[in-house]
Amino acid sequence: MGRRLVRSRVVLGLGALVIAGCDRTARVHVEGRIRLDRATDAALVVPLEGAKGAFPVDESGRFVGTYGALHVHPDRIPLLVHVPGIRPFVLLPGRDFRIEARDGSFHAELDLDPARARPPRSLPLACTTESCTADLPTEAKGCVSTIVVLDGAKTTLVAPGSQRLEGGGTRLMAFFPLPRQRARSLVLVSTCGDDAYVSEVATFDGP
Repeated sequence: MGRRLVRSRVVLGLGALVIAGCDRTARVHVEGRIRLDRATDAALVVPLEGAKGAFPVDESGRFVGTYGALHVHPDRIPLLVHVPGIRPFVLLPGRDFRIEARDGSFHAELDLDPARARPPRSLPLACTTESCTADLPTEAKGCVSTIVVLDGAKTTLVAPGSQRLEGGGTRLMAFFPLPRQRARSLVLVSTCGDDAYVSEVATFDGP
């Protein structure tokens, strides 16, 4: 099976479905540990849909949080893992961990080792003082792209602009959000089936 990104079990049960009329949201309680080479309070786990914010990782590497999106099964929601000093990587349900129905609830327990992570495909950025662009290759099909804005322990998810290229690829455009009173960073992520394309972290220093 090659390298495994998650060295533990993920147990998800279908009973955490909240039904209110036509509103169906399956929420997942997730907790786990990232094996950090050195202590940091700046690591984050970011659901790419259905969370109010990122899940901060404490200096021992532990994190906890809940996420879920309207009419979206959790096996379709990737998790972005950001650890300072390394390229962010992606947990793809069905590729990196199993989802199982158990005990009428959604629950995930993760043990992550960045040194054994399946590295994402590179997504090189070209940045100005206000925006960045990146080109997805022609072979990247069925992609869902997200800009993850990092502002300390806070994150904002934004859909990038896109433009088809003559050669068949796609140019993604990430405009840095205002205000600019302080430094912020962004990461551009595209999940394409079982592949993930992830940029380096681009930092804007403000005015």
